[in-house]
Amino acid sequence: MQSHLKDSELVLAPDGTPYHIRINPQTLSDNVILVGDPARVGLIARRFDKVISQTSNREIVSCTGTYKGKPLTVLSTGMGVGCIDIVVTELDVCANVDLATRTLKPRHRILNLIRIGTCGSLQEDLNVGDCIVSRYAIGTDGLAYYYKDMERINCDELTEKFVKQVQWKEKLPTPYALEADNDLLQRLAAGLKQGITITAAGFYGPQARRIRLPLADETIDERLKNFSYNGFKVTNYEMETSALYALGTMLRHRTLTICNVIAGRTEGKFSKDYHKSMEDFDFEKNTVRINKSYQRLQGQDVITTPKTPKSNRTIKLPKFLAEEMQEYFAMLYDQKPTDRIFLVTKSFLHHEMERGCRLSGVKKIRIHDLRHSHISHLIDLGFSAVAIADRVGHESIDITYRYSHLFPSKQVAMADRLDAVNASFEDCEEQDDDADIMQAEETAPMIDMDAAAEKIISIDKYKAV
Repeated sequence: MQSHLKDSELVLAPDGTPYHIRINPQTLSDNVILVGDPARVGLIARRFDKVISQTSNREIVSCTGTYKGKPLTVLSTGMGVGCIDIVVTELDVCANVDLATRTLKPRHRILNLIRIGTCGSLQEDLNVGDCIVSRYAIGTDGLAYYYKDMERINCDELTEKFVKQVQWKEKLPTPYALEADNDLLQRLAAGLKQGITITAAGFYGPQARRIRLPLADETIDERLKNFSYNGFKVTNYEMETSALYALGTMLRHRTLTICNVIAGRTEGKFSKDYHKSMEDFDFEKNTVRINKSYQRLQGQDVITTPKTPKSNRTIKLPKFLAEEMQEYFAMLYDQKPTDRIFLVTKSFLHHEMERGCRLSGVKKIRIHDLRHSHISHLIDLGFSAVAIADRVGHESIDITYRYSHLFPSKQVAMADRLDAVNASFEDCEEQDDDADIMQAEETAPMIDMDAAAEKIISIDKYKAV
């Protein structure tokens, strides 16, 4: 970079902040979450303990605040590598350029730039709701080659293998490849699926979507799906990560992308109904209706009625859970009353269960065993078999009594409670006796001293007995 940046090179807004992002360098956090959709900024910012600053300019919206006491900035980029070029460059300007003098700061500031986005999967074992970490990004957009340092940082081995094995067409932009920051991978990617992300220059043709125009390469998806490098397969398409990794690496920042799968490209479907019904929740009464059964059969989402009449039920939610559900609903964008809200798959739950058991050291159980644990907990809290059967939808109370081995454990507690009740009765009887004696003393007629002395002696004897 030049020692003094010209007005035409470093364009500033009237308030002296970078022209597009409009963020004051003093409010920018070292940790920045990047999202594509401006609406997602507010969804994330709702989790902040405190909001420090907010900006909005075109599709670029930002909010800086604290989360659990730690500073955090969330910023929308818009779609595509062109927007990433603007946002990452201007974030670096905030961090490393003195805007008053238009010169570089003497000390380099490193930012953690973490993109949270959506993508289309290219592998059959990736389902809607799965999260994918971009271990490597291959750019098919050409943007990074506008910068001299790209030749220095490019992963040449990956690029060459990709061009050869995928049979990349010469007339298309030359691919480039980079790896995510290792430190962020260690801190954030544990337990998540990792793969190679293809960053495309557009949403339709560049991602092999055919609408009315024929594609230059009709079989590119199949060749991408079969490519692998260092044990990682090509997992997904999106439109930002290669530029993020390239610019971040050249500017000496740390970068990582985590995407949620919303499109199954190998199946040719874009999921529109991967959210659980919101209309079944009543937050005025804190209840939820259980009236559906979800299965995934032969790669298809299948929703049916529950298997037994008793399974159709309305249950009361504890206050804490109702509040958490309302917070979660507030984070969902453009949600319809009949949409599903939980994106997780059975395989994801299995994976997280195994990870949680491994980290905590507790015995591994199946997902369905959480239901058994809940019933056991309700028994331990002292609820009857009838009440538990009604809550969990057992068709017959006999099913609940399969947990009968847990009920005898309450016998000791029952005996202790009966002892406590009996002790309270005995205390009441002693208090009644004392009250009768006091009443006798207060109402006794006037007598001489000798008689009074005899009376006191007789009372002491009575109390001793």
